[in-house]
Amino acid sequence: MCLNSRLNSNKLLIGGVENKINYMTEIRNILIIGRTRNGKSSLANTLVNKEGNFQEVFKESSRSVSKTKKSQGEVFEWKEIEYRVVDTIGLGDSKLSDKEVLYNIAETIGMMKDGISHVLFVIKDTFTPEEKENFKLLRDVMFESHVTPYVTIVRTNFEAFRNNNECEEDKQELIEESEDIKDIIVNCNGFIHVDNPSLKIIKPDDGDVDEKEREENEKKIAFRTKSKNKSREKILDHLKSNYRGNYKLKAWDKIHLKINNYLDLIKKGLQADLVEKEKEIIIEQVAVIIQKEIPSVAKQQEVKKSWRWCNIL
Repeated sequence: MCLNSRLNSNKLLIGGVENKINYMTEIRNILIIGRTRNGKSSLANTLVNKEGNFQEVFKESSRSVSKTKKSQGEVFEWKEIEYRVVDTIGLGDSKLSDKEVLYNIAETIGMMKDGISHVLFVIKDTFTPEEKENFKLLRDVMFESHVTPYVTIVRTNFEAFRNNNECEEDKQELIEESEDIKDIIVNCNGFIHVDNPSLKIIKPDDGDVDEKEREENEKKIAFRTKSKNKSREKILDHLKSNYRGNYKLKAWDKIHLKINNYLDLIKKGLQADLVEKEKEIIIEQVAVIIQKEIPSVAKQQEVKKSWRWCNIL
């Protein structure tokens, strides 16, 4: 249910920390998270629909190694509402160091001054054990349990996404699979099936494509384009109808200010060694702020003995 947009802001106490929920903002921020190869970058491109023909803004890959090594944002408009979609590093991307992950968190927050309007948690088939754990980390560590109403589960690669009965049956099968999955689905802000296939047609090495193959490829692209348009419409209509304002932790403004001050130094042409020194300071400050402002982080670190929870952003 949408809240009255005339309200400027409200306050919510979460885990002993005062958090702000803003109901009026110029841009609604969409944060996309998910494991590598689940199609989150492809989904981001579908939402943006660059130049009206789904040009690639966010690097897509069908390989097992993530192409997304840092958060990236892009602004677009839908039905007179301006959105910023932010694609993040893949959950569980072990190739990033703890410092890189921390800096990535700061960069992500730096793009979204007013907080998060929507979180799209992307799955491909079912919830893997890792995805169930990552969702719990998202809910219990990074944003505390009150982020759940802002999260929409997006099931990609579902060709029957335009058939309501097929979508509902698939959702029910997931709910019946385990209590953990049921808890995730029933408490979120919706579960949406989409199909956002790649528009790339891989050509044979010899480059020998006859007229029949060319026509078939054109039909494939036309069909896939239609699927992407319908998927885009389905998701954005849902987000418009289920806008609850913006969510951000108290620490959000501190991190946003620090990362943008740092980026200003880069723009001013500061010497490379000084820039790197400032970056190290930012990472250290972000680590301290997050641990201080989010009560459950310290406890999680005792259990995990690592910064693994940071891979949420």
